[in-house]
Amino acid sequence: MEHFMKKTKYRKYLIIATVVVALIFIAEGCLYYSAVDNVFFRFSLNFQNVIKAYKLDSDISQADAIKFLDENQHLHVAIITYIYCLAVIAAPFCTIGALIIFARTPYSYFMYLLKRKKPISFLILGKGENRDKFVKSLSKECKITLIEEEILQGDTKNSLREMGVSIIQKYQDEGYEKLLRKIHLEKFDYILLCDQNVHTNCAFLKNIKEIQKNTSHSKNSSSHQTIYFTCNDPAFEKVIFQNNSQDNLDFKNVQLLNIQRKAVENMFEKYPIFQQSNGDYQTSDDVHIGIIGFGEIGQHTLTEALSLSVLSADSTIIFDVFDKNMKSKIGIFLNNFHPDIINEVSYKDLKIIKGEKIKQYTLSLSSKDDPTESSRTFEVDGKMKIRFWDIDVESVQFRKILSDCHLEDIFTYFVISTGNNHNKVGLLESIRKINTNSQSQEFKGQIIVFGQPLYLQDDVLFIEPEEDIFSYEAIRNEDILNQAKLFNYNYTCVQNTGNHLDSSLENSNNINVEWDKLELFHKESSIRQSMHQSTKRNYILAKKEFSDINNISVKEKLEKIEHRRWSLFMISSGYKWDAIKDRSKQTHDCITNWEHLKKEQDVKILEYDFTPYIIILKESNNS
Repeated sequence: MEHFMKKTKYRKYLIIATVVVALIFIAEGCLYYSAVDNVFFRFSLNFQNVIKAYKLDSDISQADAIKFLDENQHLHVAIITYIYCLAVIAAPFCTIGALIIFARTPYSYFMYLLKRKKPISFLILGKGENRDKFVKSLSKECKITLIEEEILQGDTKNSLREMGVSIIQKYQDEGYEKLLRKIHLEKFDYILLCDQNVHTNCAFLKNIKEIQKNTSHSKNSSSHQTIYFTCNDPAFEKVIFQNNSQDNLDFKNVQLLNIQRKAVENMFEKYPIFQQSNGDYQTSDDVHIGIIGFGEIGQHTLTEALSLSVLSADSTIIFDVFDKNMKSKIGIFLNNFHPDIINEVSYKDLKIIKGEKIKQYTLSLSSKDDPTESSRTFEVDGKMKIRFWDIDVESVQFRKILSDCHLEDIFTYFVISTGNNHNKVGLLESIRKINTNSQSQEFKGQIIVFGQPLYLQDDVLFIEPEEDIFSYEAIRNEDILNQAKLFNYNYTCVQNTGNHLDSSLENSNNINVEWDKLELFHKESSIRQSMHQSTKRNYILAKKEFSDINNISVKEKLEKIEHRRWSLFMISSGYKWDAIKDRSKQTHDCITNWEHLKKEQDVKILEYDFTPYIIILKESNNS
């Protein structure tokens, strides 16, 4: 509980100061009352002086101490007297500090009662830094109940109570299942499993589901209750997707919560790739995104942007990713893909300045002319290239590489997810001055910075982690989730009946029923598909060339765009092409370019790619 330990440190300082002051008073008393022959009275007067000092009325005043010094001109008496005079001044502050400490506990209970009136209730299980951030942020809007394994100190408990947090102590000899049965899970609106170990969260979930299955009165309550399962491990997430029903676990009301991904989703929802910072649409379908920092935020930015960058079927999509520890991080990122993706990665050393080389890894996906099956594993329309640069952004070569990349293809979007404030100021200047070559064009795209705002700048948007990742609004992700639910419902209606039955969230019961039928992977797929609807509606269908949507050639172009988006999503989710579709092996026979798809698949398969456009058209007609 690092966030709540600072006051404990100050309390220790106060105790130390109080003891030191008492010792100084005792030393002065021993000198001052040395003339008293009776030992008992000498010590009682000394003790009385110490007690009265904290009452702001010491028996030996500063004037008395100075008079005693004048009468006894000795070095040790002078030193103790000077220190004593300082202690007389410090003693009242020790008293005030002690009163504040003693008053804090009843104050914390008073604040606890006030803040427990919030209508939204959360049960939080787990431990770690992220857990503490969730508690701090969620307590602003929600009524938090926290299960704690550690024995908390008084100041930490007071801090939590002041935030309205109810603490349930778990003891070592008590199992979680027994404890969870006692606290009545049905009374909570949300349950957050946020341990730093994802396997521990899985164990929590099994216990909760077992209790809900065996408790009759919890069945109705659990239907409205949402369980958030934090999982920042791509490899484990893939296992969950592949084994949705393992151990008879019911994932009906479970949402995987990757906090960094949620922040990135909200970023792209608010600031779409197809739209420049000044509100104008791009003049080209090509997309060039720069990502500085390849930690969790940077990796999720790249993963989400792969499919959201599809503005046409044959456009060029380029990512330039910069990190000084790229060699170790690229392997973690590639865990999102099928193991065979390594065959598409190339490596080379680039000499930017004389005598020094920069490592560059490149992942390229495109529509290949080679007809062999081995070449089709990750075949998609258009060109997509990711360049991973192993470079320190503070190095001499960085600005030169940045300028060269911009000269090759103009940057349209930039995300900075690393560095301290000083580094970020320098990075922003490097991006603004990217047009160092007379042939290159000035960067006018969107700049997003993850971190505290540095200063007011119209062309820079700051995303604060505490507010935009751990807050109640960010966790629920309500706007994006509701859009995905509605999209899935309308998609199902179009596929089943050919009609778009409902374009509002008023029909929430049917919408939620259809959503609950989906497995976790298909929920994620619907979210990605729904997020791209904004691009289709506001960018693709806004073009004159797509005005006659009933034209067969226009329809095919639109289908081709959606198929490319879907293929990139599937590839970034761990799938590859194979003639035999097998989910256990993560292979799919539709991950291919458009020409191969038309030759090899039934015409009904192609209709799936046009369904998102039908939904948009019917929404427009209804409005």
